[in-house]
Amino acid sequence: MLKTLFQKLLIISLVGLYTAGTASAAVSQVPLFLTNSVPPILMLTMGRDHKLYYEAYNDASDLDSDGALDIRYTPSIDYFGYFDSYKCYDYSSNKFTPDSTTTDKTCAGNWSGDFLNYLTTSRMDALRKVLYGGYRSTDTTSSTILERAFIPQDAHSWGKEYTSITVDGYDIADYAPLAVPTGGNRHLFASTTLSAAGDPVLRVLTNKTERIWQWLSKESPVADNSLGTPIDYKVLVEACVSGLLETNCKAYSDGTTTTYKPTGILQKYGDNDSMAFGLLTGSYTNNIQGGVVRKNISSFTDEVDPNTGIFTSSNGIVETIDKLAIVAYNYSGSYEPGWPGAWNTNSPISNGEANDWGNPIAEMMYEVLRYFAGKSTPTSDFTTGVNNSGTYDSNLGLALPAWLDPYRPTSGGFESCAKPIQLVISDINPSYDTDQIPGSSFSNYSGDLSGLDASALADIIWAGESEASNIFIGESGSVSDGTPSAKVATSFKNIRGLAPEEPTKLGGYYAGSMGLYGQQTDISTANGDQNIDTLSVVLASPLPRIEIPVSNKIVTLVPFAKSVGGCLGITPDVTDFQPTNQIVDFYVEVIANTGTGNEDLTINGGRPYGKFNINFEDVEQAADHDMDAIAEYEFFVTASNQIEVNLTGTYASGCIIQHMGYVISGTTEDGTYLEIRDTDTSAGNDPDYFLDTPPGILPGGTWNDGVALGTTTSRTFTVGSSTSASFIKHDPLWYAAKWSMTDKDANGILDTSEWDSNSDGDPDGYFLVTNAGKLEEQLNKAFDEIVARTSSAAAAATNSTRLDTNSMVYQARFNSDNWTGQLLAYHLNSDGSIGSLAWDASNTIPAESARNIFSYNPEESSVPRGIIFEYANLNSDQQDLLDQDAYGTVDSFGSTRADHIRGDTSTELQNGGSFRNRNSLMGDIVNSDPWFLGNVDNLGYSALDATEASSYAAFRSTKLSRTPALFFSANDGMLHSINATTGAELFTYIPNEVIGSLSTLSSPDYGCDGCSISHKYLVDGAPRAGDAYFDSDWHSVLVGTLGAGGRGLFALDVSDPSNFTAADVLWEISNTQAPTASDLDDATNFPGLRNNLGYTLPQASVVRLHNDKWAAVVANGYESNSGSAVLYLIDIETGAIIKSFDTKTVNNGLSTPIPVDEDGDHITDVIYAGDLLGNLWKFDVSGNVSTWTIAYGTNPSPAPLFQAVDGSATPQPITAKPQVGKHPDGGLMVYFGTGKYFENNDQIVGLTPQIQTFYGIRDQGSVVSNRSDLQEQDILAEETFEITVSNVMKAPAIPLPSDSSLIDVRVTSDTEVAYPTKEGWFMDLESPVNGAEGERVVTAPLLRAGRIIFSTLIPDPDPCGWGGSSWLMEIDALNGSRLDTTPFDINNDGVFDVNDFVQIYDTDGDGDIDVDDAELPVSGIRKPDLGIIKTPGVVTCADGAECKYTSGSSGNLDMVLESSGSPTGRQSWRQLR
Repeated sequence: MLKTLFQKLLIISLVGLYTAGTASAAVSQVPLFLTNSVPPILMLTMGRDHKLYYEAYNDASDLDSDGALDIRYTPSIDYFGYFDSYKCYDYSSNKFTPDSTTTDKTCAGNWSGDFLNYLTTSRMDALRKVLYGGYRSTDTTSSTILERAFIPQDAHSWGKEYTSITVDGYDIADYAPLAVPTGGNRHLFASTTLSAAGDPVLRVLTNKTERIWQWLSKESPVADNSLGTPIDYKVLVEACVSGLLETNCKAYSDGTTTTYKPTGILQKYGDNDSMAFGLLTGSYTNNIQGGVVRKNISSFTDEVDPNTGIFTSSNGIVETIDKLAIVAYNYSGSYEPGWPGAWNTNSPISNGEANDWGNPIAEMMYEVLRYFAGKSTPTSDFTTGVNNSGTYDSNLGLALPAWLDPYRPTSGGFESCAKPIQLVISDINPSYDTDQIPGSSFSNYSGDLSGLDASALADIIWAGESEASNIFIGESGSVSDGTPSAKVATSFKNIRGLAPEEPTKLGGYYAGSMGLYGQQTDISTANGDQNIDTLSVVLASPLPRIEIPVSNKIVTLVPFAKSVGGCLGITPDVTDFQPTNQIVDFYVEVIANTGTGNEDLTINGGRPYGKFNINFEDVEQAADHDMDAIAEYEFFVTASNQIEVNLTGTYASGCIIQHMGYVISGTTEDGTYLEIRDTDTSAGNDPDYFLDTPPGILPGGTWNDGVALGTTTSRTFTVGSSTSASFIKHDPLWYAAKWSMTDKDANGILDTSEWDSNSDGDPDGYFLVTNAGKLEEQLNKAFDEIVARTSSAAAAATNSTRLDTNSMVYQARFNSDNWTGQLLAYHLNSDGSIGSLAWDASNTIPAESARNIFSYNPEESSVPRGIIFEYANLNSDQQDLLDQDAYGTVDSFGSTRADHIRGDTSTELQNGGSFRNRNSLMGDIVNSDPWFLGNVDNLGYSALDATEASSYAAFRSTKLSRTPALFFSANDGMLHSINATTGAELFTYIPNEVIGSLSTLSSPDYGCDGCSISHKYLVDGAPRAGDAYFDSDWHSVLVGTLGAGGRGLFALDVSDPSNFTAADVLWEISNTQAPTASDLDDATNFPGLRNNLGYTLPQASVVRLHNDKWAAVVANGYESNSGSAVLYLIDIETGAIIKSFDTKTVNNGLSTPIPVDEDGDHITDVIYAGDLLGNLWKFDVSGNVSTWTIAYGTNPSPAPLFQAVDGSATPQPITAKPQVGKHPDGGLMVYFGTGKYFENNDQIVGLTPQIQTFYGIRDQGSVVSNRSDLQEQDILAEETFEITVSNVMKAPAIPLPSDSSLIDVRVTSDTEVAYPTKEGWFMDLESPVNGAEGERVVTAPLLRAGRIIFSTLIPDPDPCGWGGSSWLMEIDALNGSRLDTTPFDINNDGVFDVNDFVQIYDTDGDGDIDVDDAELPVSGIRKPDLGIIKTPGVVTCADGAECKYTSGSSGNLDMVLESSGSPTGRQSWRQLR
């Protein structure tokens, strides 16, 4: 019985090996299949609503996520803004200038940058800073001055107050050049702008008896001189001052002068063209109708001078966002057109009214879809009048360029594979975005995007969510009362008026429809797919939503008010429109015991309590946008766990009558309550209003009682066991981000793992900003998510050879942008198809202190030589290596560098350290096929003789209790071992040989685009494990290699991977060190390692030899000093070399060997391996060690069994492991392909590439001389077919329908080999259509049921390709001919039959391919969605069928279900992120 020893089921690694000739080229240090990166193309879709100009820190948000609102300045929180939180600032010459640094933010006698950020930052300032470093009012080579946004002197202005150390918790003298107020007075601070052309100012009043709302929450103008003459500070700050650079200052140089400029993510991703950007914003002219493109998607480099960093005059993204502003405030106390025209009281605003208001996000998203679709012109309703003279858009000088198709084939267009992405930046509440959308339930708007039906898509989203049927909303279907009252809802399609803040502003949920359409639709006619990803960066509401914990439930309280009468035609009639009041200020007196951050037993007995003041504006938009009524709210939880809510009117001014109250949810009496009238309305003039809730009356009860509402009221609520009415769970852009995610398993359901990979409850593309200090972090996460979606896949494996309930498929991936990796586990469904994501091992790496990381000390005098990888445990040579930086300069940072490698992130640049930033601790996994080590493996060793055999059954029993483990190498310098069931890390191993490279890995100059240190392989080889008997016991031993990372290998005892210790490190060998020192240079008995060990890309095998030893069978690899091809047999226990075989060749290297047991005794008899010169060697290791030899030739002139050469007698390199089977008439058949794909330039095909070949050679004990001794088989025909949704094959339609797919098929010849006249067969890999195209075989073939299965590789430099493509070939093993039946279900009808045959070859020889020619079975297939693949792995599925898995460089995973007997089955594929 013939066996190939210890062959495991592995599915891919995406590198193999190529090019004819010698080993003179260098092993590539980057994956060869990576083409030139095609940058994603990103449209920034940005709202320009007035809310962008509210304060960033409103004292009503939980900034530090401790469950408590942060109601005043808190030094422990870092406040983001134009100032550096850790610098002190001096104010002189009308600007703030950094004076010194501070570690704790205190700046006695000076201004703290952190405190200034708290006082002065608007939301727009935070956006400008994070996007491009901030608005520069001065931008020269000698100076950069940032200027705060224009804030009109109305309710957009904000104020802060300071009372005392006791009240505020800090000493104001530590953060400002001010003393603590005296006599219980307060310092007041206001951020505003005093005139339309004035500079932004910070106004300070000291030692005032008044409260801040008496200065800021008043009739316009606010923050005036009515309380005294303030000290005014212009909010201008000098940035990037020499010697005091901020962390976002970037150096620009013209070669002689270096200039530092503050930068943001646009420079980070745009200066080097790693992304291209466009901009679409809302307009002022059509403020409630869609948006306009301000910049076509293009390179960002035209906006920044590359030598100085100064912004150019290009009217692009930066200049547009700089120009956006509040435009209609007239400094006469109102917005244009002034009184009374600016007071819209009888209906929602019309287009062109209240120009600073309006946030039609869904309509803007629709316009971006049109842009990506290549429409030639914008939507006319969105652009009409925008550029007219005298409009606000025209006056601001905002750009309105003609549209350019981003995928145009002309200059400036992008490759068809450039990923289209829409990044929406907006306030959490869209408004007026439900009319001009195709398929809207609120209009008859049609649009021009094929198949876009917003209502139908909204139905799909509703069905996929779990919303309540009774919701707070302004409008649902035909029910519209202008209030956020509870209404029945059955879909997102016909609800709008977002509750509780904007029930009359017509904002809806069509943003989700736009996200879903973009994801489902190939939006452009360009080649390939252009499905749009949508990411949302959402600015949390500036308005309060109080959450009160009671009895393990949450009651939500939201202030709410309506204008119900008085002047300007407002009536309280049910059928009329009443303005919803804007909340323009929120002042917290105290909120206690609502979370862990505000516990105080002295307040309300430790139960939740709060008191705050709300300032209401009496209309919805524009007007004077100031204070019209103030109400004090108080809530407390009683001893009986009820909630009492008290309201008191405290101030009012104006002719409009206001009724104030709240919306409450989570009680037995949820609803909208209007409880009090404003204080300047007399009881006799107060009208009844249908939403009023007089004392004792519930919502919907008797309201028309003829009795005025009071100015103070109290109501008690009981917590409900269930909620009678609810808010929609998420904001519209949450749904947009979620439903733009891919349904990867195509089951029609967005599984949680498909949209929330980190299990935080939010879509992976959704970023809610509750704290401006988190804006930078959230936007960087958004851009990292964009990069992650363009990463490549590396390798995959399965955890079983037979499908069961616990079967998984594992996929290794890497991201070449930051050289990080992932190991993903997916469940296999009962039919063998790929199910949901189980886990991602990159997310399960423990804290540095909890990791088990080991290494090797070669200087240890005795075994074991394993050590725990910590600086103190390293030998002096190892410590010296870590004490150097990447350039060899001694910096003595070895200890912290070791901790960084172990996973300590505190020493990274982003955290104030000096080492490389990492967004994942797992390094890139490129060439390392994961290896699964199970607990039920039976390798058959009970058939051995004596003690080994008798004890193997007991060893198998002990394996049942061990943890199944997965092993893989990564270029973070480690071999990783993880729990194959959970993904939890078990241990990692850092080979001694790579310790000298760890300083490179930790350098901030490593691996990034434009960095001075390029990517380097470290631990890159594919590990292999097997059972072995030594030291009177059985062990499972793993042998790992460095691959392209170096010349070395190591062995670990992994019998119990979950309890691995340093004592389980067996040995490590390289070309500079070995356990037996003489093995390095002993040239007498064997070739020494120093000269003969090359890059160890070949994999090892663990075998039993005839000398009773267990050994690692290892090839010497490539680029050794000697250049020979050498085979080593290494003692698995000690690392000593048992025997080596030198082929006496030059410019060569030996590839992965295959050990063969010819007689079924589980002992290796012969070993086959190929080399770079095309030689197929046979090593005879039967009998005594003294007789072990190269089977053919004589010493010192050994001969190969066969040399592979092309038709011109040029050697064809063999770099993949061969496969071996028995010939039915005696002897062995050895199967292998030729080609190389691991050295620099192997991916370059050239004009006349060498033709590579697949061989089947019969070994009968003598040399096979040449190709003439073999039967030639040919690739007869190739053709592309379209597979329709109805499972019909036909010639491809142009354009290809979205529900069809393409497949390339091959037919080969079927000549029978005339054994024994011929000694095998060969098939040249030459396309009958394209001729020689560099096709090669660089992965091991698979032998099953008389069929030889192999994959080929064809490089492709197309930047939109996946680095190349692969044919999956399946032919008769004995003859190399096509099979009689097709192994492939070509038409996807679930059956393998004659309908899968193709008529593509002239079988009757008449010169035509027509109906008279025979239909033939297919010999090979190629799928355009896969890219480069390896040989499939096989799992036995239901009823004995075979599930074959391959993964490609595209990231797609392909599964073919095939009968192992009669040819029936089906195919499926799915894309994995």
